[in-house]
Amino acid sequence: PNAEFIELKNTGLETTINLSLVRFTEGIHFTFPSLELGPNEYVLVVKDQALFDLRYPSVPLPPEKILGPYEGRLANGGEQIRLEDAIGRTILDFEYKDGWRPITDGDGFSLTIIKPTNDDPNSWGEKDSWRASNYVGGSPGDDTDILPNPGAVVINEVLAHSYNPASDWIELYNTTNEPIDIGGWFLSDNDSNLMKYKIEDGMTIAPYDYLVFYEDVHFGDGSNPDIPFAFSANGEEAYLSSGLDQNGKLMGYREVEDFGASETNVSFGRYFKSSTGNFNFVAMDSNTPGWGNAPPKVGPIVINEIMYHPQTEGDAEYVELLNISGSTVTLQEWDNVQGIYVPWRFTDEGGITFDFPPGTTMDVGEKILLVKNLTVFEFEFGRDRTG
Repeated sequence: PNAEFIELKNTGLETTINLSLVRFTEGIHFTFPSLELGPNEYVLVVKDQALFDLRYPSVPLPPEKILGPYEGRLANGGEQIRLEDAIGRTILDFEYKDGWRPITDGDGFSLTIIKPTNDDPNSWGEKDSWRASNYVGGSPGDDTDILPNPGAVVINEVLAHSYNPASDWIELYNTTNEPIDIGGWFLSDNDSNLMKYKIEDGMTIAPYDYLVFYEDVHFGDGSNPDIPFAFSANGEEAYLSSGLDQNGKLMGYREVEDFGASETNVSFGRYFKSSTGNFNFVAMDSNTPGWGNAPPKVGPIVINEIMYHPQTEGDAEYVELLNISGSTVTLQEWDNVQGIYVPWRFTDEGGITFDFPPGTTMDVGEKILLVKNLTVFEFEFGRDRTG
């Protein structure tokens, strides 16, 4: 942590700034000496100068532009940073967060502002204003963009439960109006080895276009020098990582999508949820490799009602499921790895877990209640509510 630093830049094209008595007053504490910063020049404020010099021997800055030490420490979980001018007026006042770019939270990458010339100071407090640095350790004294901005190339759709002779696949999408070279990038299904499959050098995704990689041709082909893998029908994560730097370390572009257990031949894909302004990765109504995503798959079983705060007794809470399809549904899926049928499971982020008994079925229009405590539920609502 003592190698941490903050970098400032004079974004002006003509004006030289004297930083005398400019100071950080929140997050860290440091007052600048009299120092002139010319147009497009940088200055670094570091926690420990000796350690910084040891870690970054080739920083393209003169010694007088590397200042420190400062008091305090940048919080790993995010915190408020305030920079004031010599008479106490606010220059920047924003909060950074550790969840903005996960690889900056312990993987050695720094947070780097995407547009230093942005004239809206409030934008510094927004996730979309920041990217991970190009290299592990950051890029002090240089903000050259050599990687696409976050979200430029996304994991758009994944089929993880194919049916022979079909193959699993992963689809990438270029969300920008410029072609993007992803040659030398990597695909994986495990963060313990992000370099399982190397994308062919020179591979480019055209603007607003798709690129599909198949298990039997690409990432699962045992004839290539990579590590073959297949996505799990029981759910896991898909990873896209940028290529290697000159020291053989992964660079700072990373996309991750987490998906749950899959029905046979049902893909997961990105779906924009207007109510939150975010993309969710959900089961798709149909598979569309190489094309725009279909709408989300709804049913055959849906959550029809939730009692999350009963009037008298908390253990009387329940969830009601409904079969909206036109046929009987058995709440289980075939597991190719175990060679058995695995019952469905109901879970939520609050720790609820319920495994359906093997062979459970729901007829057309039938409802099932999942209750916290059956005795309390019957006392609260009566036996007839349980069916």
